[in-house]
Amino acid sequence: MGFNEKIYAGIIATTILVFGWYLFDIAAMAADGQPSVADFGPRLWLMMGLYIVLLVAVTIVAAVTGKNDKETYDERDNMIDLKSERIASYTQGLLLFGLLVLVMFEYSLFIIAHAILGIMVVSTLIGFGMRLYYYRRNV
Repeated sequence: MGFNEKIYAGIIATTILVFGWYLFDIAAMAADGQPSVADFGPRLWLMMGLYIVLLVAVTIVAAVTGKNDKETYDERDNMIDLKSERIASYTQGLLLFGLLVLVMFEYSLFIIAHAILGIMVVSTLIGFGMRLYYYRRNV
């Protein structure tokens, strides 16, 4: 597994771990009643800080373990990035259209804010998942 693949796999694992934890934490808060911004704001900051720290750690581990990888960024990497971003962007656009439906039905700001966060997470997972797929498929 090359350096880029290690980074992409680490991003996917970190995203699932951190946002999964946040989702279960917020779902428990929502089950107890409608939380206010003051209730979930500190958790959101903690989650974003943890996400950044773990991404830096993943990058360091990938760099240390891949010291001997002689990879260069070439046209293949560029095509993989373009294809993956296109698919992730289409997904994000489709989900944002669904978000407009939530707004039309006047859902709470709590649900809309977390739907936006969920859309970003899903499009990130799809984008980096497609990168891994294309690397393994040898596009």
